[in-house]
Amino acid sequence: MSLSNKPLTTLRVEEDRSGKWRSLVVCDDIVLHCLHRAVQHCSRPSAQDAAIERQEYAFTFRGSKLGKLKSLALTAAPLGEAFLGGGDALKYVAAGAAYTITVGRRGRGDIKHYVPRCIAGSAEADLDATNSKLLVRRYGRNHTNNKDKKAAPPLLCPASATSDWFNRVYMNAMRQPIRDANELLLQAMNA
Repeated sequence: MSLSNKPLTTLRVEEDRSGKWRSLVVCDDIVLHCLHRAVQHCSRPSAQDAAIERQEYAFTFRGSKLGKLKSLALTAAPLGEAFLGGGDALKYVAAGAAYTITVGRRGRGDIKHYVPRCIAGSAEADLDATNSKLLVRRYGRNHTNNKDKKAAPPLLCPASATSDWFNRVYMNAMRQPIRDANELLLQAMNA
């Protein structure tokens, strides 16, 4: 399997008190520590990385608190298919707020630079700020590498391209939902 083509899942993250929500596309094997970082960037795009790294946070599933947050992946036991299969919700508490995380659509996709990404939400005005953060931060299994920023993906562009043009292209790519293999095949046939 190519590193840039992996199983993806859409998560709906809803703040319990206010009802604000985000739809977030992640790799199935994202570790919970990186999921914490992504949710915080989505719900509070102005928060600094250093503050998010220092936050206390907790995930619970079926009433049991999950440990080893730096290395526990969504695909690992006790989560695995029980959560990704669309069963029970994952509960998450951080920065004085409680969230409920549920699974939506699943598929495969290109993850290079564009995962995690926020495809929708209750505060549309914040989506660009959110995705600007998600685009350049690393969210890998080896959390020691996540302190480095990733470079924006290369693009072929017209000679007169402005920074606004680049931002629009990147943000449009970040807002793409998961599409399954059949949709991609139909799109290629119609092109």
